[in-house]
Amino acid sequence: MKVSALALFSVVLWVLSGATPVDSPGSESRASKHLRPVLSKRQEFNQGQPLDLQNPDNLGAQSTDNGVVPNLKWSFSDSKVRLFPGGWVREQVITDLPSSHDIAAAQQHLKKGALRELHWHRVAEWGYVYAGSIRVAAVDEKGRNQVDTLQVGDIWYFPKGQAHTIQGLNDENEYLLAFDDGNFDATGTTFNVDDWITHTPKSILAKNFGVNESIFDTVPQKDPYIAKGNVSKPDIDSPYGKLEGNSSYVYKLSQKDVPPAPGGGGTLAIVDSTNFPIATTIAAAVVNLEPGGLRELHWHPNAEEWLYFHQGTARATIFLGGAIARTFDFSAGDTAVFPDNSGHYIENTSKTERLIWIELYKSDRVADISLTQWLALTPPEIVAETLKIPRENLDYPIYTSHKHSLLLYRECHSCSFNFGFPLAALMATQVVSILVPEGTSNHGDARLICTEARWYLVATFLFGNYISHAATITSRPGDNGATTLKNLLFALFFPTSGMVRGLRAILQFALRRRTSLGVATAASAMCMVVRSEEWLPQHGDHINFVKLETIKTEEPFVSKPLAIFNHAVGPASFSVKVERIEMDDLR
Repeated sequence: MKVSALALFSVVLWVLSGATPVDSPGSESRASKHLRPVLSKRQEFNQGQPLDLQNPDNLGAQSTDNGVVPNLKWSFSDSKVRLFPGGWVREQVITDLPSSHDIAAAQQHLKKGALRELHWHRVAEWGYVYAGSIRVAAVDEKGRNQVDTLQVGDIWYFPKGQAHTIQGLNDENEYLLAFDDGNFDATGTTFNVDDWITHTPKSILAKNFGVNESIFDTVPQKDPYIAKGNVSKPDIDSPYGKLEGNSSYVYKLSQKDVPPAPGGGGTLAIVDSTNFPIATTIAAAVVNLEPGGLRELHWHPNAEEWLYFHQGTARATIFLGGAIARTFDFSAGDTAVFPDNSGHYIENTSKTERLIWIELYKSDRVADISLTQWLALTPPEIVAETLKIPRENLDYPIYTSHKHSLLLYRECHSCSFNFGFPLAALMATQVVSILVPEGTSNHGDARLICTEARWYLVATFLFGNYISHAATITSRPGDNGATTLKNLLFALFFPTSGMVRGLRAILQFALRRRTSLGVATAASAMCMVVRSEEWLPQHGDHINFVKLETIKTEEPFVSKPLAIFNHAVGPASFSVKVERIEMDDLR
């Protein structure tokens, strides 16, 4: 036993000395490989779970760790399970994870028909269904109520002090609960109805409800917490109205289309007060990360981050400043807290399984600052001088189409990242960050940016097209200014007048298109030359820029078209073709 402990201590010191190189992201840690035989040997003396193998980073697998960082991890498997007739519950509160000041949480399981009894809290309650189906019922201070059914992926939020209950609908149902106070087990936090009634004199109860005191003889003397029951019917309406719209306590995330996150490494669904208005004290993000993927280096400026890992395995390094950092390993069922404004990342360490976790913040919104984006939007000379990185590697701005600047990176099998931040992402593509108004959506297509159509935008569009139509009415040959203005005003106030003009043009063309003269007549382009009685045209005469020419012929008429008018005024010129000329008129 002493030899094994000494060997383990020697290995840890060797790893911490930096002798073990750190592999590139996506590859298996050489330190972990080296430690595995020692850890396996360690299990011969460990009769419990193989925690050392599950947490290699606690034994110095990352040479970048330094200083003392308090424990930031707790597994629900380490929590005491409280069993009840209708299900069970296990909690994680501040006494379990002292670093979690803002959020306490619980896993709760209900059998079919079982009820989490009628109750309320002095703190807000947030819930996420991950197995089965449940029914929630709640009443607010105005007497409005809501009875709704939630499926896997759906979320609810009960504000501080709101009366509510939860019932299981499937054979087995389970969900995550969270509260915006880490000290959730403190006295005066949860109030159960039967507990209150049991500790109120029956005479007062009878007077309050207008019934006989004996009615309360069967009220449970011991708080049942989760009681057996039958599935209820959601058919009760309040005369004061329903909790719906912006007042709804339910968000049906299962019915939402969650687009891929920038970076292509998974999906991110944000549920906060921007799309779930009632949730003013707990903001959430549900993240799904592909095997080998990375939730980029970032921090949160507005709150500490509480996490629940639902599926897969993960690794995260938390940086507290002052050269202090520590790496943790996570698996399904673990919870964690990253201190307010601490830098961190989350990596999916599995090669085959997707990583799913939930992020919670005691805030009205999810907010994070990307290290990649910060560096990309800072003058490159400053970044190069600070990090001592070649200037030419910093000429590529980062792409992000997400308002929270979140990137989920895919694992790269063809390249090795040797820099302290993902420069490969900076070099991948040139992208522009823009601010978009509330309500903007891409409908699942990253190439789209669709905003809600406001009434004034629709009116401007229609009015602009209306004016453009009226202003582009063509005038007919010979129309003077007054006629053109009249036609424009007529088209402006009577848009259908254009149909009349069009039909008339079509009809004239159909009737007169048999000859060239008919076509000209239909187009109002006819020109007539009239000789006065005093004028006898002579060959070679020039009159008003018109030269007359004759072609001698023995026939009384010229049968073919003859171009005889060459009119040139300024830069423009044109010819008039005369089809028939009587020779006697030209003598």
